[in-house]
Amino acid sequence: MGREISSDEILCEDTFQSRLRSETSLVMQWFKENAFDPADPASGGLELEAWLMDDDGLPSERNLEFLNQLKDPAMVPELAAFNFEFNSEPHRLDCRCFSDFEEELGRHWLKARNTAETLGLRPMMIGIPPTLRESHLSLDTITPSERYRLLNERLFQLRGGKPLKFDIDGRDRLSMVQDHLMTEAACTSLQVHLMTSQSDEARTYNAMQAASAAIIAVSANSPFLYGRRLWEETRIPAFESAVNLPGPRGGGWSTGLPRDLRRSLSQILADGIIHRESRHLSALPADGL
Repeated sequence: MGREISSDEILCEDTFQSRLRSETSLVMQWFKENAFDPADPASGGLELEAWLMDDDGLPSERNLEFLNQLKDPAMVPELAAFNFEFNSEPHRLDCRCFSDFEEELGRHWLKARNTAETLGLRPMMIGIPPTLRESHLSLDTITPSERYRLLNERLFQLRGGKPLKFDIDGRDRLSMVQDHLMTEAACTSLQVHLMTSQSDEARTYNAMQAASAAIIAVSANSPFLYGRRLWEETRIPAFESAVNLPGPRGGGWSTGLPRDLRRSLSQILADGIIHRESRHLSALPADGL
């Protein structure tokens, strides 16, 4: 997570498509061979995205200065210069797993908090800070990194240069257009990554999808964006709007609704490659088909 890339790692679209097809075929073959059945028990890890705030409770764009002083390989930059990310070690999903996660996160967080204090800052675990304003997020506050610059550039290439449109209706209404993806940086979260056996993958995936609605219902904590009160969990429409790509028939694409996985995660891979190739073909001129 957070690994920098160089310009010589960037592939042209046709080369990328070819490698994507080749690698997907290889992974599909591994699924057929049950190559993803690990001998070790199920394990998981955490990815926590956080903010740096100043004494006034406003985002502070000093993540690189903070991380350079922190010197913790588990902490890396994120998209905006206000953000950083903690990546845990994997832990076995046994009766001690939550205690193990808490101990590891607490240890790293204490070090981060102490380092931030020496800079007049404080780290904050929060979805969207209520003090965040639209002026805080622009290409002027993107973390100076080739991977993030290319992420923004590629998004708008796929959109044909069209700006992103936001129309979120809650207690207030937010309607705006942006020529950058930086609102994505407002949607910080705690993400859980699981590794399970191939024989349990469909059951685990379906259980996670079923549990997600209840988890959001009891833990929604992002009602504000850019000074407006919107959804109780505004990160959902904000993130979807911030990375909205055209579908193969010209419509919008978003994260969509979860669906039951009947057989294998290979279904998701197959659907993803079909969707991407359809979008790629729809973007080609007629004489290029």
